[in-house]
Amino acid sequence: MPDLKNIDREYAHKILDAMLDGGEVEMYTRSRGWVAHYAIRLPDLARKKYRIKPKATPLPIPWEVIPSNWKFAAMDSDGEVFIFTGEPYILERGLQWWCRSAFEVRFADILKIDTTGIDWRKSLTKRPEGV
Repeated sequence: MPDLKNIDREYAHKILDAMLDGGEVEMYTRSRGWVAHYAIRLPDLARKKYRIKPKATPLPIPWEVIPSNWKFAAMDSDGEVFIFTGEPYILERGLQWWCRSAFEVRFADILKIDTTGIDWRKSLTKRPEGV
């Protein structure tokens, strides 16, 4: 059993408080990266990595200059931004967004979209209504 005296109490409180407040907590795995986690045993706090699930961060897309048939935008792991006509999803190998029934266009270089501080996995951005 791990030595519970060595647990970072502030970290443990943040994780446990988030769970008690109904927040989403993730655990890091080598095979799948950060995954949703719903139950934590106290000893696990000493030997596994947990975090409060980051909130989605929309991309600053200038929708007013993009034709209305393009409904979604997302950033891949390499920082490139794409727009889609249908809703994309992250491919199983986990490095990019994809949508079988949609066209995609790489356009971040043309429009100079600032992606600083945006987690690509949380970057899915839906076109606002009326724009």
